[in-house]
Amino acid sequence: MSKITNNERILNLLETHHQFEIAMQGYLKQLKQDYLWQNDTRRNYGILKSQLIQVRRQIQSAMSENNRTVREVKGLIRHIKRVARQLETTIADEYHQTSPLLNQIAGTRKITAVQAEAYISRLHRTAGVELMDGLLSLLKNRAEIADVDTPELSLRGLQQMALRVSENDLTSLREFRQSIATDELKSKLRAINDGLQTLGVTAEPINERLVELPIPAVVSTPTELEQILHKGRAPAYYISRGHTVLPYVNSVYSAMNYMRRALREHRKYRGTVNALQRYTDAINALNEYYLSHYTQNNARPRNYHGHYANEHD
Repeated sequence: MSKITNNERILNLLETHHQFEIAMQGYLKQLKQDYLWQNDTRRNYGILKSQLIQVRRQIQSAMSENNRTVREVKGLIRHIKRVARQLETTIADEYHQTSPLLNQIAGTRKITAVQAEAYISRLHRTAGVELMDGLLSLLKNRAEIADVDTPELSLRGLQQMALRVSENDLTSLREFRQSIATDELKSKLRAINDGLQTLGVTAEPINERLVELPIPAVVSTPTELEQILHKGRAPAYYISRGHTVLPYVNSVYSAMNYMRRALREHRKYRGTVNALQRYTDAINALNEYYLSHYTQNNARPRNYHGHYANEHD
């Protein structure tokens, strides 16, 4: 076997990098898909948390508004019933007769807006009885207040549903990523949106597409890539002597070691790209050196002693 020259060793390093770049394409594609998925899930996680917070606030606001309306209506009904009893007593004292309608109003448990309208149409003003005007005014006020159609229990249930999603599926980014592996989280968000619409809560619906993120394929083990680097650094092709080439090949060897360490440590996309860029930069510098020192002399560069490599072979 003839002696391997530095020319052949340099060409081996250049070819090793060429093979490595080709083999890296599929691996980098997998890493990039995972990198983009990581970024997308991180962004969507933050957006979804914010949207759920806003939804819970709007539900709480709707509950507070409902409670306020319920209290207002209850107080108004108590006032209507009190005035109806006073009016009934007045009519009985002055006209010696009773009013079944006033009895009904005074004894009713609940007066809806529709009932208030009906009472107004059935009541007749009684001359000299000022309470009648007061009763009619109170009934008109009641008729203007919309009935609370949304039970507090339903709103509370919707609030609890949104809270459970926040506490169970969005406690951390890891939990969120695990949750989107199935359609369960999307079903929960759809149920919340349906509840908002059904109960008439004024709130921006949650964007269900935030959880529609396809899970990327598992990144393969870079064994083949490590083997290419290992083969390229075979002892027979290792450059240990040379007056001007050593700084260039040492940079390549250092970059190859760094690249191999990045693969062994299964670094993410950016770390791997940075290692590959360092390797490529070192190879490019070596290639420029080779083109200027070797190819111009027919791959037999003059060394520092003034002789050609293997000139005595």
